[in-house]
Amino acid sequence: MSIYLSRVSRLNIDIPICPKCARQGYQTCQACHRYRLLSEASDGRMLCKICLEKGDIPCPQCHNPMPAGYGQRCEQCYWKELLEKRIEIDCTSFAVPQMAGHFKVFGQWLGGKVGANKAASTIHRYLPFFLEIEQQWKAIPKYGELLAHFGALKLRRSQLPMTWMVESEIIVLNISAKEEDSDKRRIKVILDKLPEKSQASEILTSYYQSLIEKFKDEKTTIRSIRLALSPASAFLQKAAEIKCMPPDQKALEAYLKTAPGQRAAMSGFTCYLRDKYGIKLTLPKSDPLKIQHKLRKKLEEEMLVLMQKNDNSDEFQRRWLSTALAYFHGLPRKVGKTIPNKQIAALEDGSFNVTWKEQTYWVPIPDTKRCAIGDS
Repeated sequence: MSIYLSRVSRLNIDIPICPKCARQGYQTCQACHRYRLLSEASDGRMLCKICLEKGDIPCPQCHNPMPAGYGQRCEQCYWKELLEKRIEIDCTSFAVPQMAGHFKVFGQWLGGKVGANKAASTIHRYLPFFLEIEQQWKAIPKYGELLAHFGALKLRRSQLPMTWMVESEIIVLNISAKEEDSDKRRIKVILDKLPEKSQASEILTSYYQSLIEKFKDEKTTIRSIRLALSPASAFLQKAAEIKCMPPDQKALEAYLKTAPGQRAAMSGFTCYLRDKYGIKLTLPKSDPLKIQHKLRKKLEEEMLVLMQKNDNSDEFQRRWLSTALAYFHGLPRKVGKTIPNKQIAALEDGSFNVTWKEQTYWVPIPDTKRCAIGDS
């Protein structure tokens, strides 16, 4: 049903027909990508009448060859012009001319970085970031002020504007400050894991405050605080789980049984509990065999998960090498992640020979049917 009827002589139909029937034979031209009536060319391509008759012509703007069906400009010139228009539109949002100038230069840089097509499609998403900078400082401040206001996570989401600022030497990155901000954010996540106003949360918060005092006295670092809080939080969660609060020796042994590798990291927290709350805790002697067994069990679980997700990508191969070298040969996990490709030889059956420190290590194919984990 349609009220838009017309006669189309090329179809040899005398009565008026609807738009859908009138567009019979219309498709996307394989040269100019316009939706037009097509005919088959000598090379088998389906082309519109203009592209079929004229072929490629010089672009009136850049003079590069283009399909005649494009019209007054080639596709690249179209995207460049669209990008310039969108940059000009966004620049009207700024009250400070200097910030408008920064955004204009960034837009031009973005076009060269990712191409005019993608830049024109994404330029609007970066406008709120620049507008917030203008509202806060009226100009682009130092990196430390940006980090304090936005945080490392939000700056990471604005990676391209930050890359432009660094390459343009408008700001200078401070890697240590960035890492410290990330550690602070992760500390907050650790503190929030325990239920609010619970005894476990009060103990962990008190421990955190004691560590902050050491930090103010320059006796520790934010990263060390984060590394100390993580096992302390897990220990308190375990104690709450077995209903042993405040935690005692039984809770400590139960936690270390599930996480034997955290024994050394728990020494500071156990000393704090003894001094602050008078809880008598003694770290049990470490058992290297249990630790090794726990590590192998964890590696085995990781390998089984990887086998189920095998997609033959470079990222998967690196994860497999990292885990398999640690499981079968006891090498550090970083070996498989950082070893150069020239030291990795793929064999005909899909397995690998990895050369590291003049030694060759065989890594099996990631196949549950051909790789028997646990029998090595």
